[in-house]
Amino acid sequence: MTNSPDPAALDLHRQSIVIDGHYDRLYPNLQDAFADLEILRAGGIAAHIRQTWPDDVLPFLERSHQIAERWPDHFSIATRAEDIRRAKAEGKMATILSIEGAEPLNGNLTMLHALYRLGLRNCGLTWNDRNQAADGVSELRSGGGLTVFGVELVQEIERLGIMLDISHLAPAGVRDVFELYGGPVVASHANAFALCSHPRNLTDEQIQAVARSDGLVGVTPVPKFITDDPDDASIDRFVAHIDYIAALVGPEHVALGSDWDGFEMIPHHFMSDISDLPVVTAALLDKGYPGHQIEMILGGNWLRVFERVAG
Repeated sequence: MTNSPDPAALDLHRQSIVIDGHYDRLYPNLQDAFADLEILRAGGIAAHIRQTWPDDVLPFLERSHQIAERWPDHFSIATRAEDIRRAKAEGKMATILSIEGAEPLNGNLTMLHALYRLGLRNCGLTWNDRNQAADGVSELRSGGGLTVFGVELVQEIERLGIMLDISHLAPAGVRDVFELYGGPVVASHANAFALCSHPRNLTDEQIQAVARSDGLVGVTPVPKFITDDPDDASIDRFVAHIDYIAALVGPEHVALGSDWDGFEMIPHHFMSDISDLPVVTAALLDKGYPGHQIEMILGGNWLRVFERVAG
């Protein structure tokens, strides 16, 4: 970050409940989480949705609970919205546990129930590839949507109270989700296809469907999702995606999802890491967004959706 945000931006950022909707650091060693805490606090993060890869799900969940138990004054697991509000008030880092792909379930809803008991509250159906639930975006040729198991999974996710994430899901699967799922749908880390034609970004029709569900799109700083030439990624181009989605469906359906460390950084990126997140608040103030809308984008919208789904 080349220039520090002005005091007004920093004050607004610090008073907001800031939620990162997609955080990819796995913490293979418990001490890694404590080392990361300074970066997260510098970014003003009150809570994050932390992902794991399908082959690491049980160790990931166990490590997450061990982190909260070892440093209870610093970390907590959030299974309800009130857990996030309490963490903010107490200066803790709240974690919503998530899986990125249904592979760990092995086509068995009993596994979903077990993961729910361990704290799972967000589920992405796929990564880019095909699994037992659905096709990911790398399988566009097939035109495949949800499988029979995928349909059962979506229904059970809704019944249990788990957020449903359509990031990485192929378009036919996205359509299936909106036909089946009665709650707010999230795309935790995606941008507007109209501004950057990457297949992971969302079309206007998809963004509007997310809004009709009372869900949200987590705008992401991944360079290749910001602009067709990743070297041209900038804070202005990033905020342009926020502007576009807010104009299309309203600021109540825009949020943030960093995907840190899930993408290849470019040397001149406008954020060196998540500690630079206040630059987004400053940019939104410069664009004329009122404070209450910025608070919604920084985390209030995530909190609203999480409360509606999980309680």
